[in-house]
Amino acid sequence: IYLWANISLYAPITLRPLPQDFEPVLLEMPVIRSDEEEEEEINESNAVFDGTEDVEQMDTNEDVVYKSPEQLTNDLITLSSLPDSKWKNLLCLDLIKKRNKPKEPVHKPENAPFFLPTVAGLEPKFAIEDKDDDKNKDKQIDSHIVDKLKPISMFGKLIITCHENESNYEPLLDLLKTMGPSAIDAEIRSLSTQLNGSPNLLIYFLDAMEATLKTNKDFELIQSYLGLFLKIHTEDIVTNEALKTRCEQLSQMTDELWDRLSKEFNKSLCLTNYLRSAVL
Repeated sequence: IYLWANISLYAPITLRPLPQDFEPVLLEMPVIRSDEEEEEEINESNAVFDGTEDVEQMDTNEDVVYKSPEQLTNDLITLSSLPDSKWKNLLCLDLIKKRNKPKEPVHKPENAPFFLPTVAGLEPKFAIEDKDDDKNKDKQIDSHIVDKLKPISMFGKLIITCHENESNYEPLLDLLKTMGPSAIDAEIRSLSTQLNGSPNLLIYFLDAMEATLKTNKDFELIQSYLGLFLKIHTEDIVTNEALKTRCEQLSQMTDELWDRLSKEFNKSLCLTNYLRSAVL
């Protein structure tokens, strides 16, 4: 009876590729042996492992852990290793917040006054005070003043720093990867021209997305960020010619990437369908 056990169930095993000049070793099948032969083999194995070099070599082989590279080649489009919750629901945040909003209880209507004020004239009319309109006007004025006084956020300052540092946008992408969907939505909204008075932050953000697309890394993250960017800043893009031109250039680049992907998908589907239907 030969018993075999999968060692990967009991200890971490690293599967490394074999070298091209690797030659498999032939192992002898276990046979019934006498106790004397077993003692001789044990003594021989102990004598072999007395040397420190062999022991150190075994330890180093066991400690070596294979780490997959972030990108196999620059020509391959690589996805990020982040979970779907980091980017998949960015375009649906409004719907999610609306669904999760608690239902407000029914409010009791305000008591009407006994004597209603009227306006003098040929036909008597009730005098309706425009309290809500006055409050809304005050809120609009206050919000407009506050928006003008708002400084650039830390996210906006990081975009400017990356742009001035030879267009190195890796710190910006690293920060976005650590944020949740709500934080990403808030930071992208803070780049609006209504708050900053200039489209430079929006253009720098598009530059960061383009620079990452050229590296073929984090493909699905960039697509989700761009989708949220277009959803939030559509009005700014339409009214600003420089921003509109920048978006058209980036759109052309993403179309080329998607065309490349679609061709590879079609090749794989064609080969798969042939192998499924071919009679070999």
